[in-house]
Amino acid sequence: MLSNEEARQRLVQYGPNILPEKQHFSVVSIFIHQFTSPLIFVLLGAVIITLFLGDLVDAAVIGSAVLINTILGFVQEYKAQNAIAALKKILTPQAKVIRDGESMTIPAAELVPGDVVILSPGDRVPADGRIIEAASLFINESMLTGESVPVEKISLSLRAEGEAIPNNSYEIASSKTPRNDNVYTSSLFMGTVVVAGRGKMEVVATAGQTMIGKMAISLSQTKKESTPLQNEIGRLARGLAIIVLILCALLFLLGLYYGKELVSMLTTTVAIAVSAIPEGLVVSLTVILAIGMQRIMKRQALVRRMVAAETLGSVSTICVDKTGTITQGVMTVVKSDLTDKPIAIRAAVLANNLDDPLEIALWDWARGQDHVDPQKLVDGTKRMSEVPFDSIKKYMSVTTPEGVWIKGAPEAVLGMSTLTQAQRKEWMKKVARWGGEGLRVIALARDTTFLGLIGIADPVREGVAQAVAHVRKAGVAVVMVTGDYRATAEAVLGSIGLPIPNPQREIMEGSELAAISEGELAKRIRDIRLFCRVSPDQKYKIVEALEKAGEVVAMTGDGVNDALALKIADIGIVVAGASDVARETADIVLLDSNFKTIVAAIEEGRAIFDNIRKVTLYLLSNAFVEMGIIAGAIIMGWPLPLSAIQILWINLVDDGLPSLALTVDPPSGDLMRRAPRQKNMPIMDTRMNLIILVVCVVTTILSLGLFAWVRGSNSLGFAQTMVFTLAAVVSLLYVFSFRDFVQNRWLLGGVAVGFTMQLFAVYHPWGNLAFGTVPLPLAAWVVIFSASAVIIGMIEVTKKIRL
Repeated sequence: MLSNEEARQRLVQYGPNILPEKQHFSVVSIFIHQFTSPLIFVLLGAVIITLFLGDLVDAAVIGSAVLINTILGFVQEYKAQNAIAALKKILTPQAKVIRDGESMTIPAAELVPGDVVILSPGDRVPADGRIIEAASLFINESMLTGESVPVEKISLSLRAEGEAIPNNSYEIASSKTPRNDNVYTSSLFMGTVVVAGRGKMEVVATAGQTMIGKMAISLSQTKKESTPLQNEIGRLARGLAIIVLILCALLFLLGLYYGKELVSMLTTTVAIAVSAIPEGLVVSLTVILAIGMQRIMKRQALVRRMVAAETLGSVSTICVDKTGTITQGVMTVVKSDLTDKPIAIRAAVLANNLDDPLEIALWDWARGQDHVDPQKLVDGTKRMSEVPFDSIKKYMSVTTPEGVWIKGAPEAVLGMSTLTQAQRKEWMKKVARWGGEGLRVIALARDTTFLGLIGIADPVREGVAQAVAHVRKAGVAVVMVTGDYRATAEAVLGSIGLPIPNPQREIMEGSELAAISEGELAKRIRDIRLFCRVSPDQKYKIVEALEKAGEVVAMTGDGVNDALALKIADIGIVVAGASDVARETADIVLLDSNFKTIVAAIEEGRAIFDNIRKVTLYLLSNAFVEMGIIAGAIIMGWPLPLSAIQILWINLVDDGLPSLALTVDPPSGDLMRRAPRQKNMPIMDTRMNLIILVVCVVTTILSLGLFAWVRGSNSLGFAQTMVFTLAAVVSLLYVFSFRDFVQNRWLLGGVAVGFTMQLFAVYHPWGNLAFGTVPLPLAAWVVIFSASAVIIGMIEVTKKIRL
């Protein structure tokens, strides 16, 4: 035992017992980080150019798109930096220690290696340590191991003789060191909880040297990879910016070569560049993700990172924990075989201290029987003595005036009974069958009379089996990753429609995972459907291997042990009751802790990606039309068919409303019958690029042809108005070709408003003055709609081409 003076010296040597925390980004640096997107660079360049030309309206519109994106990104990233801070909440503020031979309570931050800590039920273990004294000491380690049943701990004196004692208990749980159960059962870990018994431990590690402290360090050093959507938007923005800049520069030089005025060409080129760069795409993406988050929220999942909402749609593998997500997370009696049920009920109640989930399950089972009140039964029965449970004798007993009530492991209770050897063998066969079903089997007896068996399990949640079948039809693999026992996990998988016909190939235990090489794991990773008895480092290893194999991984968890794996996963998912650090690290929180909600969220994620594609295709389809029209006119030596303000009107008004309406487009009916999209699948595929080319070429040819035909017998203003209206109307009509035939009243409204605005530009005196237009006769509209029909027809033909 330490003296106070020794403790002070060690506190200087080892530092305070406070979990390490990575220095957070400053508010300024987080804000600046929002401007690193290539698309934002392009838009900022457009703002600078439009300001230089004195076009304040366009600069304000484009700047607003940048501002919306910046604010939303800033809020999300700032919240994400709270992950490490949440770890500090795990540490209990006070600890009871023995120093100078006296018991005293000190701040947990002042604990040092060598301190002796007194532990009682309800205490949170304040540091890593080794047991030096224990009496029926049970610890809940679910936050580290995922196992819902408390673990009994023994003192050092009960170790195997000559066994080495580790200097740091982190070694015990690390996947790099084979787990030694004798060492493990006398070790305690910071953050775990005492549920029963009493004990004393010697502190062996504090702060960053504890198991949870090393996790905190690893978590702070682990970078969250960009989502597939972020990567693709970056590629799209860079490519688009390069193409637009090159084409605009060529167009500008072409105009000067053919004798166009410098100021006129500069203004027109900038207008074309602004129209070709889809500033509406930034706003539309933000709206799609925000609405997607709301839809997912309505289906009982809270999305913490906006871009994660879309990544859900590309998930190809779900690594799911057993407890609390697949199962209810509450131990329940699901089977019994009793020789005398009324007496067995009394045994389950009287030989019970409500110290762990198994005893609580027995109590709840008894309370559910007719005319049974467990509390009244206990209050009305005098308890004369008790023999507590331990791992050696494997039973507990309580003596009352009626006799000795016994509860424990079947082999132990049967061994004390008066049953014949043959009868015991029959009962043990039943125990083996129940164990194979994943049940925890408890035997009951009074004195030497065997009363039967109780089977306890954590039942599977209702609807999970159907959800698993649904998600598998969508091409998503389900892999269970748990710290629980193999038989239990295998039985649960079978009950949800995932039987394992080849256990040797499809199951891997933690001990095997610790010994296997990365190369061998890479070969087998896609075949394994159950990882059991795994440690925290191994969960990280599993997710990492799956991602290297090209899978988009959704990882579920709830404890501190899951934090590292949650952070590196493409999508980290936690249940509502998860630890603070797991919840702050995750991308999505399941409000109902149900696997069905994961499937629903994946469906919404696919709908989000569909809408992103629709908006992108629509906005880019019209991006190069104006450029083609202007270039063609310059080459032909004609006046410009479109003015700069007409180009911007088409881009910002006529195209803007339909694109926003597409952000709320309802999902198509075949979303969950498709295979997951590949991890690096671009937003724009070959078919979409072909559609854009067809729209650009056909619309350019028809517009130039219309301009030449009309201009021969009409004024220049009339010809420009025809081309202006054709470019605007066709974009309002072909939007319906880019979506499934499902009702979207917002799109109908957006198109209607777009037509109204175009009619204003053509017929209202203010519109004539601002845009240089003239009113069109009815015959002109027949021509415009006929040309639009041709363009839409070409789009429909292109959509049917097999590539």
